[in-house]
Amino acid sequence: MAILPQRRCWFVLILLAMTASYYFAFRLRAVPEWTLLFDFTVTLPLIYWWLYR
Repeated sequence: MAILPQRRCWFVLILLAMTASYYFAFRLRAVPEWTLLFDFTVTLPLIYWWLYR
């Protein structure tokens, strides 16, 4: 049970890193919105599943 909070922290760290990268990418140049949609609907749930399997 002690491992669960550490895994949750990793997930939050990944979420913050993805959010920051998209913030800077959209600010500096035009990035298609479908990339953001794909990451938050497919990639992020897969990372969550992989960390909590």
